[in-house]
Amino acid sequence: MANHAELEKPAHILLAQDELRVVLQTLNAQTIPGLPAPTDMTPEQLTVANQVAQRTLRARRLAQLRDDGVLSVHMILLTAVGVAAYPEKTISAFCWDKPGGTLKRLYAHQRGRDFALHTLPEAGIHRLSLLNDQARWLSYLMEFSDLVQLPAEVTPHQMVLEQTIFTTMQEMAYNGNVSQAVNYLANFDIPEEEARPLAETFTQEPRFVILQVITLAEGEQAPRKHDLSIIQSEDQTWLIVPAPAVESNQPLVIKTCALPEIEALLTKWLGHES
Repeated sequence: MANHAELEKPAHILLAQDELRVVLQTLNAQTIPGLPAPTDMTPEQLTVANQVAQRTLRARRLAQLRDDGVLSVHMILLTAVGVAAYPEKTISAFCWDKPGGTLKRLYAHQRGRDFALHTLPEAGIHRLSLLNDQARWLSYLMEFSDLVQLPAEVTPHQMVLEQTIFTTMQEMAYNGNVSQAVNYLANFDIPEEEARPLAETFTQEPRFVILQVITLAEGEQAPRKHDLSIIQSEDQTWLIVPAPAVESNQPLVIKTCALPEIEALLTKWLGHES
């Protein structure tokens, strides 16, 4: 495709939503995570939007029209979107700088030797990056989520709580009732030296990060899913992961954590370990 813009990995491409949908159509894919459905558009409006998007892709030398009238998309762009549409592994990152703050999202996809990053820098704009190095891919994810700022070592604290108990304690602490939250956790055999650092974290407008890892191992029909949450204040960093299921409840393991532990968990999950 000699008329296309020169793109090499690592490549970073900005696309409008309609342009992204046109590329997905060439891949026989409906959508990717982070792309909203065009529910407010009529079929006629969608047709016009697709025609305009095809022209803008051609004007930007990201696609060209073949002699038979079929749109041919630049291979680098097609690969980046294809990895996002048909991934073997995906890490979704949801980040808030404080409770009720602005949400940042990143979707990191891997298929074979290709690694794609998908972010939304502003409404209606999608940034696709294509890399060929897993270490760099994971490094970008950690930087985007501000996880590189996690401490290398922490004072160990750990407890196991049911979701409803954790939520009640969290609400008490948010309202400034740290002692009430500590006393509440004492009802569930959580000592004050463990409960107080956790409760005090929620009085300091902590950052929140949720990471979801989905992998599909070779030969498996159903994907594997792992989730973790990180709550970070100036004084403490907490990791929250589901505990092994007990009857109908799935308690939460809540523990202080350092950067190496997060990196080890991601490496383990991406390697399809349970």
